[in-house]
This record gives sequence, structure tokens and C-alpha cells, in this order.
Amino acid sequence: MSEQSARFALPFLLPGQSQKEFFHNEALASIDAALHPSVEAGPLAAPPADPQPGQGWLVSTAPSGAWAGHADALAVWTEGGWRFVAPVQGMHVWHKAEARFSTWSGSG
Repeated sequence: MSEQSARFALPFLLPGQSQKEFFHNEALASIDAALHPSVEAGPLAAPPADPQPGQGWLVSTAPSGAWAGHADALAVWTEGGWRFVAPVQGMHVWHKAEARFSTWSGSG
């Protein structure tokens, strides 16, 4: 059995696993970011200076700083720091700044 879900890599609880609440809370934070996502703006290369919990941004193809290594992801600020969701083909994101949906084609 895999230790995470196939589409959004949500962590599964496993038999005998200690600190189940940690894994459960991580899964909830990822679900909160991925379920009906919206973003403030983007794609951006660097994270904003003063994000608020629950705000999200589209990450560019060449990210830097805290976003390095998360190209093309959805970045959401939480009380625990940045959470990243890798898009899946057909995923829709509401783009607040442009008042429109963006759809991930698999390559952009």
C-alpha cells in the first residue's frame, strides 16, 4: 500500500503509525489548498513579503527563495508556512486579480 494518495500526494494514516494527528493535519492543510483553489496573482517567481493564512499564488517556472524547487505549483500560506500543491491536468484555479479561471493543461 502506498503512503500517499495518487493525485495530490495526501499522506495516508498507516497501521501502527505514531503521531497520526500530524499526518492527518498535513492532509487537511493540503486538501484546504487544493479543494476549489483560488490565487491572489501569478505566476510569480518569488513569494510575497506578507502573505496571510489561506492566500495562494501560482508559482512560475523558475521560482526562487522559499518557492525554489516548486515550479508550476500552487503555493498557499498557512499558519505552518508554505504548502505546495502540484497541479494535475484539468485542475481549475480561480485567479482573483484577473477575475477568471485558469486551467492546468499539463504543461502550462
